[in-house]
Amino acid sequence: MNAGSYYSIGKSHTVCQDYARAGQAWNRDAFAALSDGCSSSPDSDVGARLLVLQAADNLKASHTLPVAKPWGEVALGAVRLIEPVLPEEVCDATLLIAQAGETALRVEAFGDGVIAVRLRSGATLVYDIDFGNAPAYLTYFLDASRLRGYLAAGCGKRVVRLYIDGQLDQTLETQVGVEESDQDSMGWRGFQFLLEFNSKDAEAVFLFSDGVHSFQHTETFEPIPMLDVVNRLMDIKSYTGAFVERRCKFFEHREVPKLKWQHTDDFSMAGIHTGD
Repeated sequence: MNAGSYYSIGKSHTVCQDYARAGQAWNRDAFAALSDGCSSSPDSDVGARLLVLQAADNLKASHTLPVAKPWGEVALGAVRLIEPVLPEEVCDATLLIAQAGETALRVEAFGDGVIAVRLRSGATLVYDIDFGNAPAYLTYFLDASRLRGYLAAGCGKRVVRLYIDGQLDQTLETQVGVEESDQDSMGWRGFQFLLEFNSKDAEAVFLFSDGVHSFQHTETFEPIPMLDVVNRLMDIKSYTGAFVERRCKFFEHREVPKLKWQHTDDFSMAGIHTGD
């Protein structure tokens, strides 16, 4: 089992607001995590790093799938690291997490992004998670007033499009919300998007920030379909060593210039290969 990660600044950014980490837990389970900071929130590059680092600590210490510590507590830990020097909005960032053990593969997403699972049968499943440019961040879950404002603005509609071998198979819509009976304790509904597989069925899982939607032709500025980008990034010949970093660097520095592409937004990728 092996895991890897990569992140890169986009053409339109002066600071990279994406961050990613991958590695192994104490029991040789593999984990991967990435985060994309909100462009309109202050210093969200710092928040993205803190969320991923807090998540990585949680994943590395975990004894079982799923991890014992709720992700809300992980986000709260990141927020407490910046208080009182920086505002909570610094941690407005997405969080995508994958963990693979001997028998189970678990993937969770808070906010937008893309998840791709390559099955041993040869099929590829791609889940495109879209909030219409207004993702539901874990920081909203920590602050009931911010969550109410987010929902009052008409936000919180999550649309997940599932592609199987490049063809749209189904679309699932969910409205993020708060349980009316549990508002005092910030009960939540729909924040988490969860996938679970048997490790014997899944060969690899890849996480991507929504930056994979930002690729375009350098001359015509026509957008490159997300699936074209994701399929190229998953074209990995060997899963040994730093396989994600190796593939992303070759893609970004060799293939993208040759294709006359560019990415305007930051993008990140993290993945786990469940084989030996």
